Amino acid sequence: MTELVIKSDYKEQVSSLVKSALEREKKVISSSIETSQKKLRDFEKRYQLSTADFFAKYQKGEMGDGADIIDWAGEYKMLLKLEDDLKKLEEIIVAG
Repeated sequence: MTELVIKSDYKEQVSSLVKSALEREKKVISSSIETSQKKLRDFEKRYQLSTADFFAKYQKGEMGDGADIIDWAGEYKMLLKLEDDLKKLEEIIVAG
């Protein structure tokens, strides 16, 4: 859990603004996660391989270095980062 303490002469307004901004950012990240998941499903369908299996093989150097392979690995890394960012934002508690 992360506690964000607001100290301001306008505590209520600033707290509300910060909470709204956090909610908007969570929505943006959630939307990006959905987009990334769709792209990964497209790769999985095209190559008949789950992303988890792909990435394990990729890390062992068994998938080559074609453009699609690099894009797939990059998309998966992006998804992991987005999911981590969302988790961190969801743990924030705004306190006065």
